[in-house]
Amino acid sequence: MAEIESTGRLGAPKGIEVVRALAMTPFETATRVFYFLRHGQTDGSLNRFYQGPETALNATGRSQAAAAAACLAAEPITSILASDMARAWETASTVARHHDVALRPMPWLRERSFGDLIGSPSHEIDWASEPPGGEPPDAFVSRSRTGLAHGISHGDHTLMVSHGGLIYVLSSMLGVRLKEDHFQNAAPLKFERGPDGWVCSKVGT
Repeated sequence: MAEIESTGRLGAPKGIEVVRALAMTPFETATRVFYFLRHGQTDGSLNRFYQGPETALNATGRSQAAAAAACLAAEPITSILASDMARAWETASTVARHHDVALRPMPWLRERSFGDLIGSPSHEIDWASEPPGGEPPDAFVSRSRTGLAHGISHGDHTLMVSHGGLIYVLSSMLGVRLKEDHFQNAAPLKFERGPDGWVCSKVGT
């Protein structure tokens, strides 16, 4: 199972081991390299409340998206697939300005829906819970794996722009060891498959 090295004060969120366990079924693909980018900061991620699909980037998030786009500008990106939630779509659109490729929406890459909890504080988020009106852990993982598998298998140098929850699914299905800074808003990640499996590095560092 993929692990997160605890390098800062945040650590892994409560209940995330359930998501990891559900997601860790091995995944096979001929793809050797792809990119993943979490959206930039929003007021929801800053102030920690459950976000709906319409939540947009804040000023910091737009600056983060621009910085990520600059880091990715020299990468040979062949396609961009993005969650159609506003915060991810805006981030992807900023990156796409540097590349002559189509930007395609992929609802499977959406963040987990927490249903009736949207708009309420998320300080005590429990990923193992079944939120009223939202996605249970198994449904979230199944849907996320479908989207991620499609994105990875889309071809070398595909970029997926998505959300923090999907990084946990992605790291587990690939067996990648991640650090906390890989989960930061708008941190561009490069995944490469070598003889010993997948490795992840931040682009531009």
